[in-house]
Amino acid sequence: MENEKKENLQNKSVKNETAKKKVSSKDTNIKKETLKKKTAGKNNAQKEQLPKDRVVVKKEMKEETVAKKTSKSKKKEPSSSFGILELSVLLILTCILSITSGLFLGNKFLGNKTNDEIPKELNEFISNYNYIIENYYGEVNKKDIITGAIKGMVESLGDTHTSFLDESTNDTFNIQLQGSFEGIGVEIINTDEGITVLSVFDDSPASKADIKPGDVIIKFNELNVSTKQAVELTNIIRNNQGKFSLTIKREGEKIEKEMSKGLIIIKSVNSKIYNNDNKKIGYLEVTLFAANTYQQFKSALQNLESQNIDGLIIDVRFNTGGHLSAVESMVSLFLDSSHIIYQTESKEGIEKTYSLGVVTKKYPIVLLSNKDSASASEVLMGALREEYGAKVVGVKSFGKGTVQQLNTLSTSDQYKITVKKWLTPKGNSIDKVGITPDIIVEQDPEYFKDFDEAKDVQLKRALEVFKNSWFYPIYIENRKEG
Repeated sequence: MENEKKENLQNKSVKNETAKKKVSSKDTNIKKETLKKKTAGKNNAQKEQLPKDRVVVKKEMKEETVAKKTSKSKKKEPSSSFGILELSVLLILTCILSITSGLFLGNKFLGNKTNDEIPKELNEFISNYNYIIENYYGEVNKKDIITGAIKGMVESLGDTHTSFLDESTNDTFNIQLQGSFEGIGVEIINTDEGITVLSVFDDSPASKADIKPGDVIIKFNELNVSTKQAVELTNIIRNNQGKFSLTIKREGEKIEKEMSKGLIIIKSVNSKIYNNDNKKIGYLEVTLFAANTYQQFKSALQNLESQNIDGLIIDVRFNTGGHLSAVESMVSLFLDSSHIIYQTESKEGIEKTYSLGVVTKKYPIVLLSNKDSASASEVLMGALREEYGAKVVGVKSFGKGTVQQLNTLSTSDQYKITVKKWLTPKGNSIDKVGITPDIIVEQDPEYFKDFDEAKDVQLKRALEVFKNSWFYPIYIENRKEG
């Protein structure tokens, strides 16, 4: 029954082909073999294109979601849960489902199966669907009914990471994963005063027009938006072509700003070098794993290495996840192809994903972790600690060790569902457990008030690790064992 559901709900091409065939319930061996071939075809079709300078291997590159703020100015004190923006920590497999009422009522959904072959639960669904359509006194939107039914199925699973996504979270989710968008470069929220600017991206149209955090947007051209929701203004700006004006209120004064949309690149990697006890220690902060994070990370790493760094700190604090393919490519910069990056466990068994790299680096690495380091961040930490000998400093990570698949309906609504568990290279599960650092350091509460680096005791402790001579021989020993 589960194989039939997979054919009907997750793969349109398999579903349409099944609709053309009549499969006898007695011939189960043929049916299973056919499903196996179709599933293999689907997986091959979904393989992601790697960057041109990477070696393509026969492994499916899956993507994970994230929703997290993209600069230090937007960070908040770590919490034990993600809240509404948790959706950002999932893997994506682009899987478009065309689900309409006809699929539930016609042969496309049922194939040529007889009533005896249709699951009892599905017969009950169809019966009630027909009853509602025929007896409800008002007009019925059939697509809305199907969407509501799917939403109910998803929510009935009771899984924290399985959910139906609404329009506003979809927009945030897609922008974060893509790493770029067309807009004016502001993050806005609704407050008691109205639509308020929370942050402004550097080198954006809003930045060039001198829009500042705290400004309240009250008009778009001549349209009063003071009583609208932030998502409504976002859609208005998105649909606008050419120049427009925003009227803002700042300290009681009304100011009109002229601007037009532009391409906003989300910067997800920040770098610098610390001179530490006669050593050059490179620092890379990764704020999320977007589609363009790997290229930013690679470029920044090459720049640091060109300055002959003696060690590297990778900071994934506050990073709740993103594209798993970005993590795979990033880890491959440090490990050769003999090393495992992670494993996945599903109903079909365990699959290992190996590095695509050609060389293993030789300098020591320290990773910074906190309670909001999750999912893809934990994959990165698990791989570099177990396969490279890196050390982890900070506090225990979130513990997001499951894999979600995103499905998109014909209505453009989306839902994500947990399909696998991921494991570290050595087969350890971190789900609901997290990664415990090698050196536990609680952050100074004063740091969260203004994110002043001088108060960052976790970063200071990470730098101290490189001063210890014992770190280097242990690192070399671990790397050789790996």
